[in-house]
Amino acid sequence: MNPIVYGLEIFQPVLEHLCQEFRVITMDARGTGRSDPLRPEYATCDHAADVGAVIEAAQGPVTAIGISKSSSILVRLAIAAPALIKRLVLIGTLMDFWPNTASPATHELDARFRAALHAGDLERAMPLFVATIVTDPDTGELAEQFTRNLLRLPRETILNTWAPDPHVDITPLLGQVRVPTLVLHGAEDRRVPPTAAHQLAELLPNARLHLFEGAGHLPIFTATAEFCDVLRRFVTTSP
Repeated sequence: MNPIVYGLEIFQPVLEHLCQEFRVITMDARGTGRSDPLRPEYATCDHAADVGAVIEAAQGPVTAIGISKSSSILVRLAIAAPALIKRLVLIGTLMDFWPNTASPATHELDARFRAALHAGDLERAMPLFVATIVTDPDTGELAEQFTRNLLRLPRETILNTWAPDPHVDITPLLGQVRVPTLVLHGAEDRRVPPTAAHQLAELLPNARLHLFEGAGHLPIFTATAEFCDVLRRFVTTSP
């Protein structure tokens, strides 16, 4: 599950490595791709219900993998419909709507991004957002593609993604998650600080933590081989 606006391309490196070993299901979230348009005030819990419907149609349960904001969606689904999810993998998990970061540069980019978003200037806002997501060396081409993909989305989808949503904060719910959970995080993540990963792993009853040294918010792209090895071991190990 991608965080609504990232697009299915985010999973391409994993698909290339693992599609011969596992059945991999991706989905266009509502408001993106071939899915229906978003209704007004569509929230995290609504997206969780959509994911649940897909898993039911696929005759789950599944190992559910979420990146950033989509981790909140999957955590809520794991609690609401535990029969659908046998394992969770949470990558760069957003614990708060606007995460605190240790980087002054990211604070400044965030402030400029919010101002542009508030003004409705998406052409200016999206590159500023991407600059906090794609931060690893030699990833300029990825950043440009990411920005182009964002700007192709319906305007209402982009605005909905950053609309206030009280369901994003999953901290009070983490003790209710009973499935084995793998917490993955880039040690150099500038979007969501690694301290959030440590907090997440401590609050989940059955979690293990793996940090990708030198990687930012998207280790799925910048540490692909290591990412797939860690994921493969988790998926194939008995709970």
